[in-house]
Amino acid sequence: MNRCEEHKLELESYCQVHGSLCCRECITSKHGTCENIIPLGEAVAGSNVTDEVKETVKVLETLVAKFESTRNGERDSLRSVDTQGKELEKKVKKFRQSVDKMLDKLELSMIMKKDELAGDEVKVIKQRLGVCETAIENLKDGLQKMKAIQRGKNEQKSFIAVNTVKVLKNRYEDILDEIVDGKGTFSLNFIPNKDLVQALDSLGSINVKSTIRPAEISKDDKLEPKLAKIAELNVRAPCDTSACTISGCVPFCEDRLILADETNKSVKVVGPDKTVVSWIKLDYSPWDIVALSEPDIAVRCSFSETVEENNNIYILSVAKEITENRSIAVDGRPRAIAYDSPKLVVAVSKDDRISIFILHEKDGSVLKTIKPRKNILKEPQYISLDPERKMIFISDFYKGITALSFEGVVIFDRVNGNTTEYGGITVDDSGDVFVCAGKPYGIYKVAVDGSGMTPFVTWETEDIDPQALTFCENNRTFVVTSCNSDKAFVYAYV
Repeated sequence: MNRCEEHKLELESYCQVHGSLCCRECITSKHGTCENIIPLGEAVAGSNVTDEVKETVKVLETLVAKFESTRNGERDSLRSVDTQGKELEKKVKKFRQSVDKMLDKLELSMIMKKDELAGDEVKVIKQRLGVCETAIENLKDGLQKMKAIQRGKNEQKSFIAVNTVKVLKNRYEDILDEIVDGKGTFSLNFIPNKDLVQALDSLGSINVKSTIRPAEISKDDKLEPKLAKIAELNVRAPCDTSACTISGCVPFCEDRLILADETNKSVKVVGPDKTVVSWIKLDYSPWDIVALSEPDIAVRCSFSETVEENNNIYILSVAKEITENRSIAVDGRPRAIAYDSPKLVVAVSKDDRISIFILHEKDGSVLKTIKPRKNILKEPQYISLDPERKMIFISDFYKGITALSFEGVVIFDRVNGNTTEYGGITVDDSGDVFVCAGKPYGIYKVAVDGSGMTPFVTWETEDIDPQALTFCENNRTFVVTSCNSDKAFVYAYV
């Protein structure tokens, strides 16, 4: 974006008269008489770039929505032309039964006339559809770049981007006006032989009216998908001595699930047949669990008799059997863990303070420490990552959901809602955040800005006390585990 679209030279100046970015060739060819041309740096210093970026993002999102709505209107018009033409054929064929040979000729002439007149309209509508598709593609590309610029801190790049995208925005606003103004009522009128006018009065004419206009797309207009239970898993193993509390769950290769059972001090593997196929007994109670580079997994300790064990992250290998591999010592007590190859992201408590450690998976060396302000976290249970948006989502039993950037910036620290208990948290393949919470107990979708939560599944009774939650990308399902239960439950979008 830092080069002139016309001359391919670097943008160096800003014309205050025309409000446009200039390269040295622009100044010579287009702005020779302009007096208010200033260096780019001076223009950036005098501009509120942050507000302009936000405003431009908002305008582009609105423009994309309008083009998408207009495209849908043109598609409706196209379908209407085709449907009305087919209806006409049905009417003509029915009338033909009583008019005999005369109607044979009428049918042929009318169908030919229909194709002739409708063909022009179909061609125009398809051209409009093509314009809409191109506009949406280009505007979304510009919007993506603006959002990327918005996350950065280079004001000069932001200033250049804003002014470049403004040109794109203005161009497509004019095109949108042309498409909308060109729409309206158009008719396909079939002119029969004069001798048959009276007989054709009952058929009349076909009118195709375009009633769809661009409109704002609000959240209320969108139908949210829901979740339905499609299967149950038996999570009990022969070694168990009490009801299971599956406190961690993670998808693994070959359609397997790895489970951490806190009450039975074990890690289990559930196979494709939905039952436990292997397990290992541990000296400590495992809590959270994540998959590392195959065949390793990482487990953090819920409770152990020794401080050393409580402060470790344990690496296990999963093959035909589960074996203990090694441990990583942490400066503090791990509370929740996630994995972003090759890094472990761990919420750690020490001296009444919760920090986020970024550790290397091999040696546990600290690559980065994020220290959210005090009291923002109290009892973190689970962490889920969105690498695309570079965000960290933390489920805190008491505090709720906290969202941080990878740089440690707090996006939101409290979700507005009536729930009081927060458990497993996961991110699906669309970037939507889901959490197990209560009461009422259920699976909730978290708004992107933390403004609230939408229930996707709720349980009227307390027979299901949800604990861990994970999203399986291979089949787009959610697995939710429960406290004091030998069952886990699989949900899918409906």
